[in-house]
Amino acid sequence: MSELEPGQVVQVPWGLDLLKGVVLRTYDTGRGLKVVVNVEVPDLHGSNIEEVSVTLPADSVQPWEEGSGPRPGDWAHAYAYERNLTAEIIRVISQLAPDARAHISESQVDRGYDFELYLEYEGNEVHLRGVAKHATRAIPPKSLEKALGLAQDSFSPVALFSNVDLSSAAKRLLQLEGNPNFHWIKWSGKLDSGRLASELAEIFEIPQRG
Repeated sequence: MSELEPGQVVQVPWGLDLLKGVVLRTYDTGRGLKVVVNVEVPDLHGSNIEEVSVTLPADSVQPWEEGSGPRPGDWAHAYAYERNLTAEIIRVISQLAPDARAHISESQVDRGYDFELYLEYEGNEVHLRGVAKHATRAIPPKSLEKALGLAQDSFSPVALFSNVDLSSAAKRLLQLEGNPNFHWIKWSGKLDSGRLASELAEIFEIPQRG
């Protein structure tokens, strides 16, 4: 790609999606060119902006083309969904296993997942890679394929969290390509937290209280 310049608008890889960012500066590490990008992330209502600066390999960003990225407002909902989801995961685990230590590390580069959940429980440390997918329609096979591919190459469990159901085609794919390392969990809000707790208890082998 052409040389990046401060002020240039680019597409920033963020989980499985792209976010609009502005180049702050570039520098050479000796192992390749790095770029520092400032990303403005609106909240769910678009009333507040959180500025996030990330450092990425220069070849991982591309010039922004109008119409090529997410629709206006998509990122506000996706960002809020992931934040609410990860907060609820920590809350649920604290109830399932009060003595466990859990924390979440968010991925700010494109590794195929959005966050990692680290859990220290009964002397063991385990972790889960999470993909958070907020959508207005059923999750298509393409999104499921990416998450299944991640699970196939991972020693850790992988979970796709979504606020909506899988499409009928994606459900068929899940049945055909079933992987014990992969979990799909629907969570659209507090009403689904019981299901969330059951799934996490099964993944981490935490006995549930009667």
